Amino acid sequence: MDCTLRKWEESDALRLLSIYTEAVRIPYMGRLLLTPMDARKYIRRYLDYAITVDGIVVGNIGIRNGKINWFLAEEYWGNGIVRKAAETLLSGYRGTIRADVLESNERCQRTLARLGFTEEKRKDGLIIYKREL
Repeated sequence: MDCTLRKWEESDALRLLSIYTEAVRIPYMGRLLLTPMDARKYIRRYLDYAITVDGIVVGNIGIRNGKINWFLAEEYWGNGIVRKAAETLLSGYRGTIRADVLESNERCQRTLARLGFTEEKRKDGLIIYKREL
């Protein structure tokens, strides 16, 4: 699998909707997008880098306000894609970076540990991870 990062394009809106439609089953995704217009607005306002595998958009990764965040289409889970994307993103970052993770999201916790993050504290059902780069 060839995994790369690129900027999102408004033309990715239908793929984003597809990922979010399947995310109804994923409690970690947050806001639900309903229309292509919603998806285009979301791309412009909130998304950083599209994660692509063999040219297909499979997720997002970014750093906002010193926090790393991502989502990945469920069909691509368990292949090390997020770890590879995060390593690429973090390679050019300097400073303290954090991640907020639901206590129930063990998969994400394992990924952060593999990336060198350590637990900083727990609050309101979240685990806050930290890494110095």
